[in-house]
Amino acid sequence: MKTEFKIAPEQITAWDAFASVVRTSAKTHNNMIRSMAEEFDDGRIFNRPLPKRLGWQIAQMEARLQQIKTVKDAADDLYAVLAYEQKAVADDIVLPMTGMGMGRNQSRHMLRWRWPRSRRAGYAIRRRTTTGSG
Repeated sequence: MKTEFKIAPEQITAWDAFASVVRTSAKTHNNMIRSMAEEFDDGRIFNRPLPKRLGWQIAQMEARLQQIKTVKDAADDLYAVLAYEQKAVADDIVLPMTGMGMGRNQSRHMLRWRWPRSRRAGYAIRRRTTTGSG
């Protein structure tokens, strides 16, 4: 990405700070996603009462929001030192590893993800047996 931006020597400090924040955020986000997937895969999430599940979701969302704010602050600092042409590159950049979604021109390539059929069926079975219906 540094090459695409054509970072000038006077922009190195802002770039290095931004790159460091993105790397850290990506690692944290990937670990969080892995942990969440494990919670669903082994069914632990379904064994919690509703208030605990909602609390867990809130904690995950708050942690993610803080990550996004940290990346935004670093992006603001970098954007402030970029030239017009560099800002155009920044506006189209994709930060998939940070979970930031797609750049402006990339959304047409977004994939839709669904739980595998076996997972959806497993959830329905667990739900029926725990609720007493079915």
